[in-house]
Amino acid sequence: MGASPFYKTWLLLKLFQHSPQLEWLDIENTDDIIYEIIDTYCPNIKVFVQRGTDEWNAENEHFYHDPSPGMKVLKGELYRARASAVIPLLQKHHSTLRILDLGYKDTDSYSSRNNEVEDVFTVFPYNNLTYLHISYPPPSAGPLMKEQLQLIPNLTTLSLACLRVLEGTLQYLNEIPHLTTLIMRDVRCTQDDIFCCFGAFAQNRAKSSLKKLHLIKCNVSDPVVEEVAKIKSLTELLIHYSHMFGPDPPGLSGVTGFTKGIARLPKLNHLNIGFWRFKKNHLKHLCKSKSLREVVFFFVDGITDDEAYNAFSPNVNVRFVESMSEIGDLPFFIY
Repeated sequence: MGASPFYKTWLLLKLFQHSPQLEWLDIENTDDIIYEIIDTYCPNIKVFVQRGTDEWNAENEHFYHDPSPGMKVLKGELYRARASAVIPLLQKHHSTLRILDLGYKDTDSYSSRNNEVEDVFTVFPYNNLTYLHISYPPPSAGPLMKEQLQLIPNLTTLSLACLRVLEGTLQYLNEIPHLTTLIMRDVRCTQDDIFCCFGAFAQNRAKSSLKKLHLIKCNVSDPVVEEVAKIKSLTELLIHYSHMFGPDPPGLSGVTGFTKGIARLPKLNHLNIGFWRFKKNHLKHLCKSKSLREVVFFFVDGITDDEAYNAFSPNVNVRFVESMSEIGDLPFFIY
């Protein structure tokens, strides 16, 4: 629909008043009042996706056919000035949600035109939730994040972006019993906190279920990357820094410890590193891995394409890429 968001919302209000059996809604560029409309007029909604311009893969369409009542999938983008708009829906459906994806739009210019800006992040028990992604949350989310994570016992995928967390929050991640995928982009925390977090995963060898770890623009220093390289349950690892601003990539000694550790990981199949500084001896360490099947270098200095190709055996797919589209199956929110 080419109409303005407000006119579109008015039209949808008229439609929803006569559509009480609606179970699936995927809508783009609408006002936050849509949450109130859905809460009021759509008691049978199961999948609700409210998005801006990003792509949404409806691979979880089986939730549409789930006969049990309650919403199963909620993806929303909210202006921070109305962060509370989604709370009534969460309060009503928190016990049935399986996928929750909330992006609080970083709209400082928008908010500055409003005298009152709501800063709301409410904790609910999500007993059936398996996937949680939160980006640009309001400041109140940071202090409450540990409490929230303790109320999601079946979480398997956690994705956090542009979030400042209090000390001790990340250390709890190791206690999430079924966590298999952890994605962190621009998560601000102390060095001690992130070191202890991954140290706990590395030490908890028998119980750790973490298989996929993505760290993008996080405060990852030499000791941290060396600790990450000790998590023996990993099958996929991505660590990207930034070419425009900090934190700085690890020094050569940190890269040495990291590559030696990676070579010893028994299950790691995919390694993806961006904006690192490498030397030939680091390639020699990596090529000793018996499990690696793909290595992706994204703007890595200090080595040439030929040096990398010749270092690995033919059964390892080595790629040098210069754009995100070449990397493949990665979350849309990485950059």
